[in-house]
Amino acid sequence: MYWYGLVLIFVLVWVEIVDGNNLTLISDVDSIEALRNRFVTDEWPKFLAFQQNNLTITIRLSVLKSLQWFDGHFPENPILPGVVQVHWACELSKLLFSITTPFEKITKLRFKTVVLPDTKLTLLLEKNVDLKHIAFLYTCDDAVISSGNVRFKEAQ
Repeated sequence: MYWYGLVLIFVLVWVEIVDGNNLTLISDVDSIEALRNRFVTDEWPKFLAFQQNNLTITIRLSVLKSLQWFDGHFPENPILPGVVQVHWACELSKLLFSITTPFEKITKLRFKTVVLPDTKLTLLLEKNVDLKHIAFLYTCDDAVISSGNVRFKEAQ
């Protein structure tokens, strides 16, 4: 329980820090090439495939060992921090669903399995209009890695 509290606090601070970034809207991101061109730093995974169906987006990605997130986390057994998984889900949701309002809260956050370097993942983002949140789910093969619901503030 203690870890979930720390992760949630870190996520809230992290999302507020990165929230000021200017993001391209979905009209400009209609292909895997557009995603690759938008996220080209060592903070982002390699995007392998992209599919959008109305309120659902599926992204196939490779978590390269060269990502900066593995430096020092942990030196002998590097794993991708959970907060990075949440960060990616939030930023990609904002971009791909054209969300312009700030992050509000995260619920039902679960980390089931660690992500090692050079792992291929599938990220499923699903917009729930009734509940006003984005559900995210990371899987590797058929195993659940992490999941949660992200809510953004409503436009005034």
